[in-house]
Amino acid sequence: RDVSFDIREGEVFALVGESGSGKSTLARCILGLHKTQSGQILYNENYIPDRRRIGFVSQDPGAALDPKMTVRNLIAEPMEILKLYSGRKEVDARVRELLHEVGLDEILVDRYPAELSGGQKQRISIARVFLKNPPIIILDEATSALDNESEYEVARSLSSLAEGRTTITIAHRLSSIVHSDRILVLTDEGIVEEGNHGELMAEKGVYYQFYTRANAIR
Repeated sequence: RDVSFDIREGEVFALVGESGSGKSTLARCILGLHKTQSGQILYNENYIPDRRRIGFVSQDPGAALDPKMTVRNLIAEPMEILKLYSGRKEVDARVRELLHEVGLDEILVDRYPAELSGGQKQRISIARVFLKNPPIIILDEATSALDNESEYEVARSLSSLAEGRTTITIAHRLSSIVHSDRILVLTDEGIVEEGNHGELMAEKGVYYQFYTRANAIR
């Protein structure tokens, strides 16, 4: 409710707010997974979100991974569906490239999701988005369920994935969005603040309270 904003091409954009404020719902509306009750979501003046142009990494690292598929097939599945490559050797070579891209060892290629850690699952999900090569990515608290070591590795993969793309980050850990071009603060009353990290800290409003509280807890 009372949410209206534009995102510019190539912008690193972040949404913050308390749990339940609607951040993930908003992301799913952009993806076209939820219908809005009013208003419009436009992509270059088109009324229907083009999900093929959007990559999505959620806070649940195993949500998109079929437990019966090996890592090789999990990564290769969208590749083969999109018919980007021909021949098993070419597909396998690209799978290994993607594993390297997200900092995973080739030895994982024949393993199943149940044999992977949360951080490894998340990096497999990121590899699948790399393959899709979308101009827009949405990161929905993509490191919130991970321990500190896994978070560092996943954050490095996400940084590589986001390079040169329009990026929308829904933040749980505010340290992940301090370098964003623009941050929107969402509450039950809609968008209450907007600016970069420095501007919002200087205002000493809602974002300032979130950030100082998070640092105090740490």
